[in-house]
Amino acid sequence: MDGAQPSAHSQLNGFGNEMLCKKREDYLEWPEYFMAVAFLSAQRSKDPNSQVGACIVNSENKIVGIGYNGMPNGCSDDLLPWTRTAQNKLDTKYPYVCHAELNAIMNKNSADVKGCSMYVALFPCNECAKLIIQAGKLAELSNDVNCVVLIQAAASMERGRLASFIYNCIIIHENVNGYEAAWRKWCLSGLSVWGTEGLHSQPENANLGAGLKSTASPRHEIQGIKEVIFMSDKYHDSPEMTAARRMFDLAGTIYRKFKPKCNKIIIDFDSINSRPSQKLL
Repeated sequence: MDGAQPSAHSQLNGFGNEMLCKKREDYLEWPEYFMAVAFLSAQRSKDPNSQVGACIVNSENKIVGIGYNGMPNGCSDDLLPWTRTAQNKLDTKYPYVCHAELNAIMNKNSADVKGCSMYVALFPCNECAKLIIQAGKLAELSNDVNCVVLIQAAASMERGRLASFIYNCIIIHENVNGYEAAWRKWCLSGLSVWGTEGLHSQPENANLGAGLKSTASPRHEIQGIKEVIFMSDKYHDSPEMTAARRMFDLAGTIYRKFKPKCNKIIIDFDSINSRPSQKLL
């Protein structure tokens, strides 16, 4: 019929036929996005030879830490050296520079990095491997341990015996039964009076709390960074990288080379001012 009015569907929100547009198919997938963030953060580095970035991501695809290589906070990068070679090693950058992995871990905005993955431009050196492993210590968890039992047992002890109890107790999994905060409170309140020596050396009567351990078969779980995804392994044969791989293998930390689906990601600040062409159905 001549002069027919457009349907309500076509006028929805005033977009008309644009409502029938297909979604973009060339958007960045998560792995490319996270590696791109690592590469972008590397552009903050003032190192004239190597710009490296790292990005830590949790299991929900949320970024929890970003870092790049640079001098420590408070140390002028105009006064410390950036050279790679010199007769005296103190005149090179190596004794001073903090690597991207270290800074990403230190800059984390989460309580922990449990189950996280790290995207990094270069395969980590042996020193960074230590940090990655230590950021995710291996904890022994029992399936039927009740935090309430442990808390009540600690509460009934004399504070002079509390360190012995803590020494024997298993590491409590994050938020088991929702009592993690209470458990920490008891531990801290006891140690504030007794002292912390018991955490560094085995106290007397160290088997005091052993009877509270579960008889169930324990399971092991990595409590922090579980995987390292790297772009380049160009220093593969160096002693530092060899040592890093050896430690990762022993600790059960997964490492794999990143295989990008695209070789370049271009950031064009002017693109926001131009409307991309769209194909209508």
